[in-house]
Amino acid sequence: GVRGVVRDGAGRILPGALMTVASMAEGATPAYTWNVKVDGTYHVILNPGMYRLTFDYMGRTTTKNVTIGADRLELDVDL
Repeated sequence: GVRGVVRDGAGRILPGALMTVASMAEGATPAYTWNVKVDGTYHVILNPGMYRLTFDYMGRTTTKNVTIGADRLELDVDL
């Protein structure tokens, strides 16, 4: 899986930011979207594979392509 904290450029947490997870595998299920927690953290359990993670907060968006293996990935995001 993957987990981390979503912050703005000044280091402030962004509670309620939207996170979308989409598998990059051919024929994969549709993307899933939800809000990060009140403390700005997120934790998603994912099967090994390649994923596109998109984070959005009030029009600021960033996308990260990640490969999930057997170990948990730590990924903090600045918007």
